Amino acid sequence: MADPGHRDPGLHRLDERTEALLRIGALVALDAPQSSYLVAIGAAQRAGLVLEDVLAVVVAVAGEVGSARVISAAPRIALAAGYDVEAALEENDPSDDRSVGSPAQS
Repeated sequence: MADPGHRDPGLHRLDERTEALLRIGALVALDAPQSSYLVAIGAAQRAGLVLEDVLAVVVAVAGEVGSARVISAAPRIALAAGYDVEAALEENDPSDDRSVGSPAQS
C-alpha cells in the first residue's frame, strides 16, 4: 500500500481528511488485512478523525459491500484504533453471571 502521508504537490488531491475516509471505505470493500487498517487508521487519526468518523464511513459503504465485509472490518478497525476488542467481548459475555443486563441471582 502506498504511503498515505505522501502527497505529490503536482497532483490535484482531496484534503487529508477526505482521503483518509475514502481509503478506509476502500479497505472495507477489499476485505483488507489488519496491517492495512493500522496504516489507514493511523493516517486518519493524524488527519484529525475520530472513531465515530470512521464508523460513519463503514455505515456509508455497508449497503454496497455487504454485511460480511462490515463484520470482517469492524474488529480490524477497532484494533487499529486501539480499542481492546477482547476486553469488550469478555465484559459483555452473556454466559458470565456478572455481565451487564444479566438477571440477578437470588
